[in-house]
Amino acid sequence: MLYKLDGMTAEDPQYETLFKKLKEHLDHHHSDEETKDLPRLEEALGAEESKKLAIKFERYKKIAPTHPHPGMPDDGGLFQTAAALALAPIDKIRDWFETFPDKE
Repeated sequence: MLYKLDGMTAEDPQYETLFKKLKEHLDHHHSDEETKDLPRLEEALGAEESKKLAIKFERYKKIAPTHPHPGMPDDGGLFQTAAALALAPIDKIRDWFETFPDKE
């Protein structure tokens, strides 16, 4: 779903429907994480460990790809990490060009 949306523009007739469907799915997922999963995880980890992991997470977000790559390995292993490190700079450049001003 995300891959399809990434290849569309807002003018595409299917864009709004697909966006709403994705948003509903993510809202439900996000709500469960915020109200159930994360509080239980933080309680199990403790405040100090939770803070350390939050710092690591923010650091990893800076080097993570910003677009979907459906052909990328998803086993969580070394190949996925290597693929992410290779694709992230390409995504960052793509993001930069997508926001590049049309006029001076």
